Amino acid sequence: MNRSIKGLLIKDLNLMKGQKTFFIVIILACVLLFPAYSGSFFTVGYVTIICAFFTLSTLSYDEYENGASYLFTLPITRRDYAREKYLFGFLMSTVPCILATAASYLVTAVKGTETDIVSVLAGSVGTLLAAYLLLALEIPLQLKFGQAKSRMMVFVSAGGIACMILLLGYLKDITGIEDLVLIRFLSFGKGAAAIIGAAVFVILMWISYQISCRIVEKKEF
Repeated sequence: MNRSIKGLLIKDLNLMKGQKTFFIVIILACVLLFPAYSGSFFTVGYVTIICAFFTLSTLSYDEYENGASYLFTLPITRRDYAREKYLFGFLMSTVPCILATAASYLVTAVKGTETDIVSVLAGSVGTLLAAYLLLALEIPLQLKFGQAKSRMMVFVSAGGIACMILLLGYLKDITGIEDLVLIRFLSFGKGAAAIIGAAVFVILMWISYQISCRIVEKKEF
C-alpha cells in the first residue's frame, strides 16, 4: 500500500472517529435487535449495509466547503483517491459483517438455538456481496452527480431492474420458454454457478472502479 492511499485511509478513519454518535446508535440498535432477530441474522445485514453507507458519506465530507480542492493539492493522484474509496468501502463492509456474524452466532449459541453454520456463512457472504454491489453502483454515481442525484438514480435503476425481471417472468409465462439465462445459469451446478457468479462480480467491480477513476480524473473541484 503506497503512502497516498495510507494517508487517505487515515483521513477517513479519523472522520469515522468523529462520528461516534452514529456508531453508538448502530450498537444500541444491534443490542435491541439481537434478541429478536439473531436467529435470522437480520442484524448482520443491517450492520453491514449501514456501515457501507458510511463510505458514501465520506465523499460528501470531502467535498464539503471545497475540501476536495484542498485535498488534491496534496501529493496524491486522483486514481489513488478512487482506489482508496473502494478499499475503505471494502473494510467498512467486511469488518462489521464479520463482527456482526460472530456476535449473532454467539447469541444463538447462548440461547441454545440450533444454527446451521453453512447457512450462516452463506447469508453473510450474500450480505457482503449486496453491500459491495451497492458501493460499486453508488460510488461512481455520487462522484458524478453528488449525493442527492445519485440516490435518485439508484432508485430509478432499481425500479428498472425490477421491471425487467417482471417482464422476463411475464414473457416466460406467456411463451412457455424454459431456456432462460437464469435457468441455464443454475443448471451449471453449484460449483460452476459460483465461479461464474464470482467472475461476473469481479468484472462489475472492476468496471465500476475504472468508471470512478475516469470521473475523478475529469471532474473539476
